[in-house]
Amino acid sequence: EGLGRRYNERWVTVEDNEGNTHKVVCYFADQDAIDSSLKPYSWYLRFVYEGAIQHEFPEEYIRQSITSVIPTTDPDRERDHGMKAIRC
Repeated sequence: EGLGRRYNERWVTVEDNEGNTHKVVCYFADQDAIDSSLKPYSWYLRFVYEGAIQHEFPEEYIRQSITSVIPTTDPDRERDHGMKAIRC
């Protein structure tokens, strides 16, 4: 979707619930590619939420960073319907 043009890979070290550290690849958007006026589609936000639940993210993080986000409706009705039909 633009790797190397709008965002880039970076290796970072993360810590799991048991205190173990892991090196993982994360994707970071370039500063000039960030538009804070954009809102995620409701189906996309659900995918993020379900992934956070499945991977046991902290409840506070989910509340502050995911469920507090106000999504928008996907204007592509066919895609919106198809994505909402996907079971996580």
